[in-house]
Amino acid sequence: DVILGRNSQEKKTFMELLNEKYLYFKEHNQPKTHGQSIGFRDLDQQTFLLREANLIAIGARPSFGKTAMALTVLSYWLDSNFSAALFSLE
Repeated sequence: DVILGRNSQEKKTFMELLNEKYLYFKEHNQPKTHGQSIGFRDLDQQTFLLREANLIAIGARPSFGKTAMALTVLSYWLDSNFSAALFSLE
């Protein structure tokens, strides 16, 4: 059991306290959206969204879908009324 505060009579188990703190931080620490999504949720979380004047370079081995991904992102941005340009060296 954990006693909360010096003068407190309230006791909680460590797991109760840990669960309360986890739920608090989960609720209050949602990621801030200060940019444009690229349409891929997992990639948005890793890149913290894109901001104005970002340059994106996509690199991978041949036939891994680089152009398809770029066209998908471009299509998503244009549908969202976001300005974008695509340059391909293929």
